[in-house]
Amino acid sequence: FDIFGYSEERKIERGLIRQYEQDLKRILTLYTAVTKPAIIELAMLPLSIKGFGPVKLENYKKASAKRKSLLASIDETTLGLTQAAE
Repeated sequence: FDIFGYSEERKIERGLIRQYEQDLKRILTLYTAVTKPAIIELAMLPLSIKGFGPVKLENYKKASAKRKSLLASIDETTLGLTQAAE
C-alpha cells in the first residue's frame, strides 16, 4: 500500500523504468565502437535524475532532452555506417 504511488513523481519513475528497458533493448543491437560512448552515456543517464519534487522534475526534463539527443546521435551514426557500407 503506497499512498504516494499516484503522485506525478512516482508515475514518472515507473515510466522511466519501462522506457530505460526499451531503450537498452533497442540500442544494444546498434552497439559498435563508434556508438559506444553515446550508448554508455545513455545507459548512465538515469543517474542524473536526482532530488525530490521540483528538483527531480527539472532533472527529469533535462535528462529527457539529453536522451532524445543521444538517441538521435546513435541513429545518425548507425545510419551513416549502413549507408557507407552500401
